[in-house]
Amino acid sequence: MMLMQVASALVYFISVILLHEYFDLHYLDFTFVLKVCFITLVSWLPFQIVYYLINIFDPSDNVKVTAAKEDME
Repeated sequence: MMLMQVASALVYFISVILLHEYFDLHYLDFTFVLKVCFITLVSWLPFQIVYYLINIFDPSDNVKVTAAKEDME
């Protein structure tokens, strides 16, 4: 999943460089980047926290079996 996010960002930046006449680059300043990062963080972080909490408090059967196997060794 992380690879796809990096690939998407790479395609976006390459398209800005190659198709600069279609993008209004005056909006791409530090404030804009901070706002985009904040919106991304606010929309992504709650789901990531819930994902980790579910894995901690209700692990899958595969994780339980693997942990039990490691305890036996």
